[in-house]
Amino acid sequence: MLSSQKLCSWRREKKNALTGNLTLNGFSLDCVKELKYLGVVLDSNFCWKQHVLHLSKKCEKILLGLNKVARNSFGIKSNVSSLIYKQGIVPFICYGSQIWGSALKKKIYCRLLRKIQRRILLRVISGYRTISYEAVFAISGFPPIDIFIIRNNEFKIATKNCTNKCLDGSLRVSELPHPSERFPLNLVNYRKNIENNFPVVCFTDGSKINSKVGLAFVIFKILLKLELANSE
Repeated sequence: MLSSQKLCSWRREKKNALTGNLTLNGFSLDCVKELKYLGVVLDSNFCWKQHVLHLSKKCEKILLGLNKVARNSFGIKSNVSSLIYKQGIVPFICYGSQIWGSALKKKIYCRLLRKIQRRILLRVISGYRTISYEAVFAISGFPPIDIFIIRNNEFKIATKNCTNKCLDGSLRVSELPHPSERFPLNLVNYRKNIENNFPVVCFTDGSKINSKVGLAFVIFKILLKLELANSE
């Protein structure tokens, strides 16, 4: 793969690695063991170790930014920092995870991501450093990032390969359950004409203004407004 006059080759056997000087349109190409392409760090062995380390360093910089504005006693509110984590940090970490997500099968990479995730979530919940990993995840309401990535990848694969064609069509008699195992049909009677003489029951949330509770409602029939009421 080429990028910025750099070349990275993938060979299972080290003895077959590329050697010598390579040029492209008169420019010399440097053979490297790792290469950053479209935000993903690729290495010659496809072990994704360097990419996980790259994510860890980037998240360290994000954590430093959060530390400047978020404190245990004052700063941005917990719901705001939680939104920043959910909408900003998680998508950043999960970028390209369908490619490098297989690396999370190794516990060492899971520990690297959980370590930095815990430090960020401590700022989200304004917690102390002595809180355990499990407590941080439980209080914040966010799952471990490695479990989230694996589940998200499995969901995308399942939805990509699933089609609605299997839901349409006729069912053969042989595929039906045994009559003794079938549930009875629940018939619901529908009445078109409903009596007008029935009590009106209104529910409110209990909030009051000047010791009075307000009530408002609108009645529609076939997109035609029949009645509007607003009173205290």
